[in-house]
Amino acid sequence: MKDLTTIRVAEFNSLKESGKMTVDVIYQIVADTLMPLTINEIGALFNEKTGRSLSREYLRARLELLEAVNKVASRPEMQSEIELHGDARGGPARLFYTSSTPQLTRTQLPNVPSAALRLVRRQNKVKNKKATQRRAQRTTSSFATDSLAKALDALYADRTVELQARIKELETRLAQIARLAK
Repeated sequence: MKDLTTIRVAEFNSLKESGKMTVDVIYQIVADTLMPLTINEIGALFNEKTGRSLSREYLRARLELLEAVNKVASRPEMQSEIELHGDARGGPARLFYTSSTPQLTRTQLPNVPSAALRLVRRQNKVKNKKATQRRAQRTTSSFATDSLAKALDALYADRTVELQARIKELETRLAQIARLAK
């Protein structure tokens, strides 16, 4: 774990100027809020502030860099916080906050424009749908697999005829021995 933190600190230090500006905006968003934020909420606020949208993966990577240099911290969402949004998600979200965040437990949802949140969720769904389509195109069809299996069976059938005959002969002998042993 320590090696991963060292790598992330090195990545943070080697960011290009545009990357540093993006990280600064992300940090400012987390630092300016009164309560911890999820990645979707940070993405929505980033989109509102800059007019650009970032993918969840990019945001997560940048937040992990900020976490490695101890600028932000994170924790999993507690059950009472999950019940606030009543959203059926896969599990508790990761909440990001700074040491100066006055309210570490969420008692209400943050003031994030719901339109921006819907936009972030819609963009993530579109990206996931495209990724699923790409994976589906890459998979081999069952027809190709079946025809390949049939071709291999035909290829090796003539080579295994002698072995199959020998196996049958040995099985009959084994059956005779089993009858005698009774």
